[in-house]
Amino acid sequence: MRVFVWISLLMSLFYVTSCSTSGAGNSAKNTAPVAKQASYDRDYASMLSGSCTTCHIQGAKNTSKIPAIHGMEKEILFEILKAFKYSEYESGTMEKIAKTFSDEELELMSYYFAEQK
Repeated sequence: MRVFVWISLLMSLFYVTSCSTSGAGNSAKNTAPVAKQASYDRDYASMLSGSCTTCHIQGAKNTSKIPAIHGMEKEILFEILKAFKYSEYESGTMEKIAKTFSDEELELMSYYFAEQK
């Protein structure tokens, strides 16, 4: 069941990414996270992301059940994290972890990981 959830999640991610890069639905409005628009504290975001990098290792191949999140688009990662927080995606581990952060902290971490190429 968990493998199916991850596969569905990754397929959704690729679909959303292909739609956003094709120009469909792109508008001129600024879609940067609120945290970036106000004051982005990279050190604080890095500290928050420590619990993520224990499993989501930078540069790791996407061959494991744990997907790579470094370099992921910030809006997509933010929506995925919120989905785990609010139990829209089932994952015992990710739900527990995501619920410990505020939406603002999830947004900061999303921006941080988007920077990591």
